[in-house]
Amino acid sequence: MKVLFLQEVKNVAKKGEVKEVSAGYAENFLFAKKLAMPATAELVRRVEESTKKQKQLEAEALKKTKEMMSRLSDFVLRIARPAKQGKLFGAITTKEIADLLAKNGFTGITKKALSLDHPIKMLGEYSVRVDLGHSVKTSCFVVVSEEER
Repeated sequence: MKVLFLQEVKNVAKKGEVKEVSAGYAENFLFAKKLAMPATAELVRRVEESTKKQKQLEAEALKKTKEMMSRLSDFVLRIARPAKQGKLFGAITTKEIADLLAKNGFTGITKKALSLDHPIKMLGEYSVRVDLGHSVKTSCFVVVSEEER
């Protein structure tokens, strides 16, 4: 019996797959637990269309992510802070960097997507790693200078 899986069943099939299974397994387990349903021609066609649309959306999202990566890799974020002898009064956090990036047109980058080797507590140049999702990673540069009084 051909069934369409509505959810992933470990070691059997992934969500959206159509597979041939025994009638007893389908009736007594898959249908009872609402893990699958009988695969009709119309249902299979709709699932294929949905999968195709989903792949197109993912391809568009990946394209946008790569565009952001190229813009971000050339971008230098400049931050001016009060300092004494090169030391800042407090650290610059990933949340603050994410907020400043959003103000500069890089929306969608959260503090969790940013990572630093160590907290920024001194004046200078720093490289911040950015995970944009879709297995796309890059880095941007942050230049911390002393605030003019």
